[in-house]
Amino acid sequence: LVASNGLWWLAHQRASTRCAEAAADAATLRGDIERQRADFEAAARQQERAQHNALQGVRRIMEQELSNAQTKRQQLVADLRADNVRLRAHWQGCAAASVPATATTAAGIDDAAQLRNQGAGDLVGASAECDARIHALQSYARLCYGGSQ
Repeated sequence: LVASNGLWWLAHQRASTRCAEAAADAATLRGDIERQRADFEAAARQQERAQHNALQGVRRIMEQELSNAQTKRQQLVADLRADNVRLRAHWQGCAAASVPATATTAAGIDDAAQLRNQGAGDLVGASAECDARIHALQSYARLCYGGSQ
């Protein structure tokens, strides 16, 4: 009976030890999982910040290009008014020399020239704005798909 109780006590001690070791292993694994989760979340937040910063860079570049497009349009209109730049013949409309020079027609010619200059500036500005938006969208697409800017 003493031997049986001794064996039972020994088996119980081994089972208790295994149970304690299993509990310790489970606690260690839970700790490892929590550390890995924290590391993953930190890496995800860091990547999110990097993407946000890159997207803000794309936005700043687009805003600068849109501002440059507006400046380009204004400069073209000013150059056309100052006769520093001339439109091609198919944009010029009728030539001033072929129209009689009366006060009414001279004002009409000036108005038509003003409209052509403004229209040319608007076209250049719109195309530059479209280019800026296309560049921004392409940069955003490269950013989303892991390419470089």
